[in-house]
Amino acid sequence: MEIGIIDSLIRIFASRDFAMISNSYTLAFFKYTDSCNFELLQQLFNRNPYPALIRLLNHQKEDIVRDSINSISNILESGFQLSDDSELHPHFQQMIECNGIQIIFNLFRSSNDQWTKNKASICIGFLFVSREINNASIRQQIIANLIGQVNGLDIGTNMDAANALKGLSRNPELLLDSDDWKRIKSKERLFFLAQNTTNRTEIEKDGFAISRLYDN
Repeated sequence: MEIGIIDSLIRIFASRDFAMISNSYTLAFFKYTDSCNFELLQQLFNRNPYPALIRLLNHQKEDIVRDSINSISNILESGFQLSDDSELHPHFQQMIECNGIQIIFNLFRSSNDQWTKNKASICIGFLFVSREINNASIRQQIIANLIGQVNGLDIGTNMDAANALKGLSRNPELLLDSDDWKRIKSKERLFFLAQNTTNRTEIEKDGFAISRLYDN
């Protein structure tokens, strides 16, 4: 997809009346983010797509909301992948500036679509890599959701294994279940949230072992 089309879609998402935004637009944008490598996604981030995508999280159509949170997650993952393990997420400030973190959490609390809810919690996990989630209520709810996604699937959660499984999930001959993929990504987010001592305490308080995040 040409970058001019991407710029046009971002402008549409940012300013057009919701009634005039169709799922074909948001699906095309999501498919673009899902097919790009991390370097291209970082170039997309430089075009400041978050305010427009965050705006769409308030759309009344669930498929548009789902496309938008999926696109946000893909772009967030690129920022995480291209930064050192010890670094905070490089997109955090941009999300703060458009009130994205609060809106994503509101989506997590209000959505009746489990995929959207789970994806929202993973986005929060990306953003708070090695950073304390100061709001205790948000911290408890997000971590509880991530643990819920993790339970039931013991599989490698280091970055290389998770990315390999993502590749396998796109292979129609292997058909990795999408719910399994969500659990894999939840393990990944919990591992990096646990780099902060306050988050780690919340994760472990009911007996969840951090060592599970290293299981193969």
